[in-house]
Amino acid sequence: MRCSQPSTPNLQEPPTAQNEAAGGGRKVVLLGDTHDSAPIRQLAQGATVLSHEATFLDEMYEKARVAMHSTGKMAGAFAREVGAAKLVLTHFSGRYGHGGEPAPAMSEDDAERMDERDLVMLQREAERAMRSKNVTCAYDGFTLRL
Repeated sequence: MRCSQPSTPNLQEPPTAQNEAAGGGRKVVLLGDTHDSAPIRQLAQGATVLSHEATFLDEMYEKARVAMHSTGKMAGAFAREVGAAKLVLTHFSGRYGHGGEPAPAMSEDDAERMDERDLVMLQREAERAMRSKNVTCAYDGFTLRL
């Protein structure tokens, strides 16, 4: 069996968020594990919704770089660069959530407060970098209506 890739991909740019009000479509861009979102920049332009990982706070930038992940600040900056209307943060480090279980050597209440505080910090980093409050942290079962 031989697989081949077409020499010219058929990439049609859907309408941007800016022309959605004029009857255009919506553009949803989903990014997984990434440290450098630049290769998708052109296709992500004018996204109605950008889903971008934010595995670490910016104070852990070097760890994010080594692990090939992004920070909340990086996700927000990319959203601003491409003119995304809404940013949804995903793929948080286990240090920011413990699946409902307390972190080692922490009470359940302390772990819950830490989770909320750190996720809010990730969101605030992204909001500052995006220069918009239109940032949401996803969670299991998260639904976004367009």
